Amino acid sequence: MSHVRALPSAARRVTDRLAARTLGGASDGASGGMSGAVVSKLPVAVRRGAARHPWLQWVTIAVLGGGVAWSVQSHVAAVDAQRQAWGATRVVAVAARGADVGEPVAVVGREVPVALVPDGAVSGAPPPGGWVARQRLTAGEIVTGVDIASGDGPWALTPPGWLGVPVVESPRSGAPVGTPVAVASGGLVLSGEALVVARHDEVTVVAVPSQAAPGVAAASNAGDLTLLLHP
Repeated sequence: MSHVRALPSAARRVTDRLAARTLGGASDGASGGMSGAVVSKLPVAVRRGAARHPWLQWVTIAVLGGGVAWSVQSHVAAVDAQRQAWGATRVVAVAARGADVGEPVAVVGREVPVALVPDGAVSGAPPPGGWVARQRLTAGEIVTGVDIASGDGPWALTPPGWLGVPVVESPRSGAPVGTPVAVASGGLVLSGEALVVARHDEVTVVAVPSQAAPGVAAASNAGDLTLLLHP
């Protein structure tokens, strides 16, 4: 009878030893840095198998790494597809550096998607006399026909059908080149439209419509001419 009762106790000891080995092996596998972190998230049966066969952990990591690589490759392919979706490109002139009104404009050619090209964008090279800025340009800005004028000097900024008139202001307005103004004398507006196109010491060159030019010149000679600044 004593041998019969001893059998269950011996069986329990064998069972306890097997369980201790299994749990100990799983614990050792779980302490292996990144591989242990991956294994700890797997089902219990798989974790125990990985503890008995460590190479399974590296197979799992390799599979997960392959999934990450595939995801990155897919993202790069999507970016390339979006870039191709822009379609055709066009070479346009962009400002090589910033230029204020009346200053020479230096340009470089740059290829940009047609969808980004504004109306009137300039594509060719500057003429022999170069270009001057009609309005302020920033470096890298696509240059359009309304931004520039051919040649240099006051006539480059003078609109078609207008004349440039050298005047002496009284008092001086300080309006820089490119500023739209009005011209007044004796309490009357001689020209509601005018543009400062040049400055030389005490002389300001003002472009006005051709019909207003004689009156503006006479007022300047009489020493009674004022440039009115628009808000």
